[in-house]
Amino acid sequence: MSSKSNCGEEKELVCVTGAGGFIGSWVVKELLQRGYRVRGTARDPADSKNA
Repeated sequence: MSSKSNCGEEKELVCVTGAGGFIGSWVVKELLQRGYRVRGTARDPADSKNA
């Protein structure tokens, strides 16, 4: 199943780094509303090097 915009054209896949953060989550929301397919990345909170 592919995402299509209102005019029927297929949108591209976008990768959002930090999708679990405040700004990243809003970017994901906006992209989805515009019909893009979205993949998100997030840090592992259990990993001590991310502190």
